[in-house]
Amino acid sequence: MLLDDTALRRIPHNHSGFAFDLVRRLTVLGDADDALVFDMTSYAPRGGNQGRTVYGRPGFYYGIELSPELQIRAPRAAGQ
Repeated sequence: MLLDDTALRRIPHNHSGFAFDLVRRLTVLGDADDALVFDMTSYAPRGGNQGRTVYGRPGFYYGIELSPELQIRAPRAAGQ
């Protein structure tokens, strides 16, 4: 699965309050056989939820929640 920051930003408000200081959060479930292509460079862990790790960008109110077994791969640089 390919996901970018722009798509993540477009997630509608889906959590009441500010759990993990986030109002919008995408949950991606998967196991060791699954991979997500996503640039995690500017994301930092915010905490955990039901065994998953929640990441967010400092100063922003959206983030991503990932299964621990899910493989995260950086996108290829342009021209590769």
